[in-house]
Amino acid sequence: MKAPRLVWILLLFLEAARAQSSTAYVFVAPGSEAAAGDPSSKVASYSVGGGAQRVYGAKSWLFVGPMVDIQGIVPGKGEASSTVGVLSIGGVAHFRMPDKLPNFDPFVTAGYALIFNDFTSNGFDFGGGVNYWIRDGLALRVEFREQAAQIPIEPYIHTGPYIHFWGVRLGVTFGHRPGS
Repeated sequence: MKAPRLVWILLLFLEAARAQSSTAYVFVAPGSEAAAGDPSSKVASYSVGGGAQRVYGAKSWLFVGPMVDIQGIVPGKGEASSTVGVLSIGGVAHFRMPDKLPNFDPFVTAGYALIFNDFTSNGFDFGGGVNYWIRDGLALRVEFREQAAQIPIEPYIHTGPYIHFWGVRLGVTFGHRPGS
């Protein structure tokens, strides 16, 4: 009895492996950063970064999987030493569009964000966007992403305000469109 179950499980894993897609992306993002609840703290910022993801077919219209990306956020004013890094690790979900819009690849993402400079701070990130596949292996990417964390006022004292970093990412995606 156990042998047929094992065969079915192996067939399911083979099907999942067949329905997978990996992509990598790079981006630039004009944006802003501000302390939560303090509009006067808003400062323009710019970021650059990249990432990778691997998605698996969960349904004929849904592809899910892990993603990781890293970016540097440079303040529009102030010193370059105020630049922070953000490492995001989370999940991503891509949605298959109707046959009338085959080149569009919308997605949402959410997860953990590690914000660092001369400190480290645990936070979260979320966002969404769309890839427009120009040809197999190359897409234009537009995405909104926000990261937030409680930034320490002094080293080792994590009692500062929550700082929100957000941006509209413009970039390119390399790889294969989920479901192709």
